[in-house]
Amino acid sequence: MGGTCRSKLLGEPWSSWVGVGAACPPSVDLRQRIFVEKLNKSFYCVDRGGAIQDLYDGTSFIDLLQPAPAWWPDAEVITDFLCPSGCITSPAYVME
Repeated sequence: MGGTCRSKLLGEPWSSWVGVGAACPPSVDLRQRIFVEKLNKSFYCVDRGGAIQDLYDGTSFIDLLQPAPAWWPDAEVITDFLCPSGCITSPAYVME
């Protein structure tokens, strides 16, 4: 408590990726960009995570590094065994 986070993502302090970075599944290369349609914004893949994975149905989890949770008025919230606290969905595309 009260400490300083010294974590780095791709050699930069994690805080430099807030608003532009995301944790991505293994199918997305680090440094690639993902365009999130509902936010009309792209994010750089800068991290991996235990829950960040490709799913059996062809969809994927990503975790946006943002100061506040992403939300839009018509957001679809899914609550199931993969996301018990609720996840929002949006079409997203890997950019080349």
